[in-house]
Amino acid sequence: MITTISPLERKLIEPDLLPPQIQRIADMLTEYGVKYSNNQPVVMYDNGTAGLVYVDFYLPIYRGLIIDYIEDMPESRMQAKFNLYRQNSWPAVMLKYEDIHKSNWQEKLYDILHRCY
Repeated sequence: MITTISPLERKLIEPDLLPPQIQRIADMLTEYGVKYSNNQPVVMYDNGTAGLVYVDFYLPIYRGLIIDYIEDMPESRMQAKFNLYRQNSWPAVMLKYEDIHKSNWQEKLYDILHRCY
């Protein structure tokens, strides 16, 4: 009998297991020696109401830069999320699948980090 494990159960069993695209970004940050927290809750205000938003990567040394991997998200929702970050004065980079599969994506992202440092 084969027992299947749901993604939530797997996350509880293996908390360090990241989705492949997010792991790709984490590997790049680690390779470049960039300190980060992943799945970090940050306080955001939306129309005067405080709430927690969980971001893929939070880089405190880089002016609190947020890096979010966006997959299958409509452009309008992605823009709304980016606007929320901007309204809360959080610098943010949104990455899509095609962004992290270009030949020089690591260097481009590192250049952005350098400008935030």
